[in-house]
Amino acid sequence: MNEPERRTVLALTDAELATWREAHRKGEAASALPYGMEELERDGTHVIGPSHAVGGPIRKGFDVWSHRVGLPMEPAVRGITAARRADAILCALEQHARALSAIAGVPGSPYRRRPVIALTCWLAEELRHLDARDAVALVERYAAVDRFVFWSRNQRQIYLDAGISAERLIDVQYGVDTRYYTGDPGARRTIPLLTVGQDRGRDYPTLWTAIRGTDIVVDVVCPPHRLAPGAPPANVTLHGAVGHRRYAQLLREAAIVVVPTHELAYPTGQSVALEAAASGACVVVAGTVPMREYFTDGVDGFLYEPGDPESLRDAILRATVSSDRTLIARAGQGHARERWSTARMWADIVSALDETGIAI
Repeated sequence: MNEPERRTVLALTDAELATWREAHRKGEAASALPYGMEELERDGTHVIGPSHAVGGPIRKGFDVWSHRVGLPMEPAVRGITAARRADAILCALEQHARALSAIAGVPGSPYRRRPVIALTCWLAEELRHLDARDAVALVERYAAVDRFVFWSRNQRQIYLDAGISAERLIDVQYGVDTRYYTGDPGARRTIPLLTVGQDRGRDYPTLWTAIRGTDIVVDVVCPPHRLAPGAPPANVTLHGAVGHRRYAQLLREAAIVVVPTHELAYPTGQSVALEAAASGACVVVAGTVPMREYFTDGVDGFLYEPGDPESLRDAILRATVSSDRTLIARAGQGHARERWSTARMWADIVSALDETGIAI
């Protein structure tokens, strides 16, 4: 019997794959590859990265070029050689898809002859704030992308309205490493309330207003310069940035993890929310349109109205006093293992790609 053909995927990311694998081996990264791409390797696909990073004047030249165009050009250029032996290109995230598209039109470029799949996070949010002409111009910067993968169904119409055809769109639910993030929901937890995150979707001002003047104590993991302007209330304990190992431990120690976010087109905050759920914490999240595709109030978490401090305070208090909190945390953990794992996410992506004629 012939062995199935082994396929090769070139991954363009912010990380050097060898460095990431080593960090994982030391327990300093959850997954063996960014976004759990190692799940592809469990089915026989070989995931490779660009050639080794360069230094000296060449690196300086890349830095100047990248600064001028506002894109990380180095991985896409260094990936040209590896692309010649790849069956498909996987870009994570938008910036690498745009960098690839910027050089894909060069005669002889291997990027022109291989399927390009882009994991996207904030593209739909950008598009919904543009007029039709500017939206078309932005989409054209992704001309080399054959399939856009995104993590909430509500974004589909935004992409369609911007002129991206339906066959190029793949929506799946986000996945986290549920082998790394784990814990007993019923165990004694020493941190009453924890919040983590520093991306642009975080809404710390609403959290500060919600807890100011109360006896609610919150531990915050975020570099101080990434917090909103203005001092947090006295009942906030700042931890700054922590390593991955410590972060996972904090999730296991937290009874409740609150993820305060703005209403955006994508499910901002989903990484922390799902990792917390997988770790057995009870999760309080903003009930944004995309996040409601993940959590249901009173079933596997507690939801509040985005931007509403009173609603957030109420959700925190409900989670604090609920006799069903452990049951809700167990439900969240069960859903994480069933629906929100990297294994499930990549299985869904591979299946959707296969249906459209792309095999990875």
